Amino acid sequence: FSTPLYDPRIHFTDLTNLYSTTRNLRAGGSVLLDPRVFFNYPAPALYVNAFFICLFRHPVRAIVSFDVGIALVGLMTLWASLRRSVIAGKWINISLLITALCSYPFMIVIDRGNIEGVVWVFTFIGLAFFIRRRYLTSALFLAAAVCVKPFPALFFFLFLSQRRYKEIVAAAVAVGAVNLIALKALG
Repeated sequence: FSTPLYDPRIHFTDLTNLYSTTRNLRAGGSVLLDPRVFFNYPAPALYVNAFFICLFRHPVRAIVSFDVGIALVGLMTLWASLRRSVIAGKWINISLLITALCSYPFMIVIDRGNIEGVVWVFTFIGLAFFIRRRYLTSALFLAAAVCVKPFPALFFFLFLSQRRYKEIVAAAVAVGAVNLIALKALG
């Protein structure tokens, strides 16, 4: 398919553009010192991409399967929660189906082979622990999400509202340590 939003020339390129970078990583090269390598994510994100590229014979199939799988888990979790709510009947199923099929962000994640699904898993688990008042565990899962992409850092405002400053510091230390270790390993 080809539309202004889905150009077939760039299908799965968020992943496939990193094939050579990952080969360089496997060879022990200084990935970040190579001027031909463009990588605009935090350093640990390269290891997430490398997981799909190095461990699977068909990395694109693996990341698409992972993203579709976690989307289904998310929809089933939401469906289970809504079943017990005051909103009842077929409208829940219809709205979830329409949301799943028409979700532009989800479609872009699939189309580009993006690692947003990994961020979503860490964020989902972190928020589940936050709801259960397991703040340190929550902060560390959210820190793992921030190590891959920085935007989940906004969830730390939840900790501020609860005056959970120690957990914010622990998460900041974890993010800093993981990034330093990844940067050191990447050269």
